[in-house]
Amino acid sequence: MTQQRRTIPTGVLTPIVTALTPDQELDVRSHQAVLAHQLDAGVNAVFVAGTTGEGAFMTPPLAAKLTEVTIDFIAGQVPVLVGALAPGTAGAIESARAAEAAGADAAVVTTPFYGPVSDAELAAHFRSAAKAVDLPLLAYSIPSMTHLPIPVSVLEELFADSVVAGFKDSGNDWSTLAAAIELGKRHGKNVYAGYEPFAARAMEQGAAGLVASFCNVDPKLVVSLYQSGSARSAESGSEADLAQSRLVDLIDRFASLTSGDIGPTSALVGGIKAALVMMGQLRSGSVLPPLVALPERLTPIIRAHLQATGISA
Repeated sequence: MTQQRRTIPTGVLTPIVTALTPDQELDVRSHQAVLAHQLDAGVNAVFVAGTTGEGAFMTPPLAAKLTEVTIDFIAGQVPVLVGALAPGTAGAIESARAAEAAGADAAVVTTPFYGPVSDAELAAHFRSAAKAVDLPLLAYSIPSMTHLPIPVSVLEELFADSVVAGFKDSGNDWSTLAAAIELGKRHGKNVYAGYEPFAARAMEQGAAGLVASFCNVDPKLVVSLYQSGSARSAESGSEADLAQSRLVDLIDRFASLTSGDIGPTSALVGGIKAALVMMGQLRSGSVLPPLVALPERLTPIIRAHLQATGISA
């Protein structure tokens, strides 16, 4: 196996969807097609078994196969990050150790997501995971899923003691992201914007990069947003704003797929997969329960959304 660089880069980190067969096994050929499309677009890293990748719904064998196939295909071209999404510390450690054994470059660890915990317990969760592996850890705050954000005070402790190498913020609180970016600058840690509507603003503030679900659908758009946003000139700023507007338009269109029988996560993941089926990258739009694949009746709507946003399908 190729020796990995074991770093978390600046730039665009794509949270890859998991290609599945109708029997909910890993579709290796489709997964490789998705990865190749991301590499061709110039992304800086790939992130598997995350939220968009349905990591919290996976069995350990599926996660292990996904990690192995990804690392073998990427072959050191860009770093590979693997999600360690678990309700408790033991599960996060088990996932991080499996990622390390497979040759991943970093593990992405969420906050616990079952019982409420104190700030001290939250910090101990990340400290325990960091002690268990030699991989760099990316602390991942996504309160919409875990219902537990990482407070700025805890993040400062984790940065100051180099418990984690960086922070991915997928919350919709700008003040938290802005404070985290400043902490990252002070402590030499990378902070990534994971909430797409904040992307351009975060780059202007000095974020290290973007982790955008819709990079699966239009990676060139997200790469362009990152590059123009990090340049921080008047001309590049207008380019970043235009890319941001296009990205938000795409997000809003797919969010409209939510209905009485289709929850917001199914609309996001299922919608992206349905789009990739149309684009010839996936052979199936299958998802892991409790998510549901989008019904055929929505296919014309998805195709219209892609065409309206300038994406061929």
